Amino acid sequence: HYVDVPEEKVDIVEQLFGKVESLEEKLNVEMQTNIEALKEMKNFKKEKSLLLEFTNMKIFFLML
Repeated sequence: HYVDVPEEKVDIVEQLFGKVESLEEKLNVEMQTNIEALKEMKNFKKEKSLLLEFTNMKIFFLML
């Protein structure tokens, strides 16, 4: 089956397709940025927890 589509309509569809591709690329970049930020936050929380634990141990041993 063949459908005749006016030139103007084809241009609009192509523009929308390009826009969708552009938005998908931007979304992927933002998602990757968020993933990296979450990894950094988890590492920071681990380091903070260890630092707090070592500080508590140091205070405990100083009290002995």
